[in-house]
Amino acid sequence: MKSVYNCFSGLIIKLLPVVLLLAIGLGSNSCTTGVEKSPLPGYLKVTLQSNPSDSTITIGDQKYSISDKGFLNVTVYQGAIYNDSVFTDIFSNLKEYTFFDHSYNILSLDKQGAPKKFVIFDSRIPPGAYDSLRFGLSANSLLIGDFQIPVQLPPDAPQLYGVHFNEPLQIKESDTTVVNLQINTFKSVQRYRNSFYFDRKINIKNIEVR
Repeated sequence: MKSVYNCFSGLIIKLLPVVLLLAIGLGSNSCTTGVEKSPLPGYLKVTLQSNPSDSTITIGDQKYSISDKGFLNVTVYQGAIYNDSVFTDIFSNLKEYTFFDHSYNILSLDKQGAPKKFVIFDSRIPPGAYDSLRFGLSANSLLIGDFQIPVQLPPDAPQLYGVHFNEPLQIKESDTTVVNLQINTFKSVQRYRNSFYFDRKINIKNIEVR
């Protein structure tokens, strides 16, 4: 009987480390928080530039060029990027977390005489696929040559202008995606009777991933 007891005790001692390892493994699997690690954000930049090919406007019988030191202050506000009806707010820079209006003279030129490119949004957004971009864009006055013309959005125009992507825009963790927009500035200014309307004509020039 003593030898049987000794053999049984020895077997228990040999199996004890295995039992402890199994217990630790089962314990660690059962002690989960239930919260998955959040993905890192992606970065979205949106630029706006006057289309260089849309460079002249005729007022009365006088033709004016973008090089005539024109001034059209556009106000950008309330941006969002959409996936169907789900949207994420976007802001003008990485330090902003609420909406502010920002104004740009869209007819200003750089040192090379080309229309300036303005970064109108620079924001962190969740990774994923997006199908459109919406933001407010308005203007109130066009100054060119000897003329200063009050302009406004058409009465039936929505406050937010929509830009739709031909293919879903894929935002990836930590990557910076740049959507370069061009506005046909002079073609956007249209006369109707005694009023001038700012009928926003914007297209996507290209998209970059950095």
